[in-house]
Amino acid sequence: GTSLVEIDLKDRKQEIFGFGATLTQASVKNLNRLKPAVRQAIMEKIFSPPKGYGLNFSRVPIGATDFIDPKDGIFSYDD
Repeated sequence: GTSLVEIDLKDRKQEIFGFGATLTQASVKNLNRLKPAVRQAIMEKIFSPPKGYGLNFSRVPIGATDFIDPKDGIFSYDD
């Protein structure tokens, strides 16, 4: 078998801007260490179209994917 992919350029869906961004365990832990106003400013810089880059798509990995703090527990979804 072969597959056929048809693209209809007239049928527009949601535009995606921001492939590559991810919120990992380490990044969220560091964001949570910040004062709420600083955290809000960073999130606006990343996701707000009028105030920042306006990314509207990010990846949220399932399971530990990066450096983790052993105090948080070491886990995986393949135990």
